[in-house]
Amino acid sequence: MRWILIDLALALLAIAGLGLLLLRLWRKVKELSTTVARASDTIGQATDALVVAQAQGPLGQDTSRDASSRDVAGRSPAVPGRSGAGPSRGA
Repeated sequence: MRWILIDLALALLAIAGLGLLLLRLWRKVKELSTTVARASDTIGQATDALVVAQAQGPLGQDTSRDASSRDVAGRSPAVPGRSGAGPSRGA
């Protein structure tokens, strides 16, 4: 009977220890998710500001002649027939 009580006490102690470890892990994950959410908001605001700055063009004004044909990064559209992957074969 004494061995059963000792085994039961050890099992309950092990379960309590695992519970404490899980609680600690849960708190750390919760804290990390809060940090990630804040970082995500900051990145979203910076991305929005970048889009606005790019839309305004260089130095706040778009002075290029063909600004309407440029993409978001300010590059001209690709030339048809060229992939830009390197020298063409068989030409």
